[in-house]
Amino acid sequence: MFVEIDELMSSRRPKSQENYSPKLILQIIEEVLNGTPQILVLKKYHLNYGSLNNWLKKYGGERYQQIRRNSIPEDKRRKLVKALIEGRMTKQEVVAHCKVSPKTVDAWLKKASKEEPEVNSFEQNAMPTSNSEQTELAAALLKIRALESLIDVAEEKFKIAIRKKPGAKQ
Repeated sequence: MFVEIDELMSSRRPKSQENYSPKLILQIIEEVLNGTPQILVLKKYHLNYGSLNNWLKKYGGERYQQIRRNSIPEDKRRKLVKALIEGRMTKQEVVAHCKVSPKTVDAWLKKASKEEPEVNSFEQNAMPTSNSEQTELAAALLKIRALESLIDVAEEKFKIAIRKKPGAKQ
């Protein structure tokens, strides 16, 4: 089905005034749709990003749109949002797992809070309920107070500002 690249390109890139042959364009699109990274295709055929993107939009069809969207099924999104809210996963883990941006995860959380009013935002997790969690929290708070008092003493004794002061740098 595929014609050799040497036949199509005759071992040179078309000049800017010349057009790529339709066969070559379709072969390039097919390579991208079959999973070849776009950057490799760009280098292999000496293309610029805009041309490849235009061809994919024009000739890629539904297959390209599906690949481009990286759509995640609604039930999987709900499970991920639930895991985020319950603290079983972090936002960074969801971003890495689903290969989406943090803004996308924020949008999922916002949508979930609108659909289910009892679901608060990810940042407002409930306080720990078990005794071991409460003990750990109390120990952490005590450690924070101790470290803050240590900083206060060091600032007073050595006459240096250790804490970052608010405001712009001057």
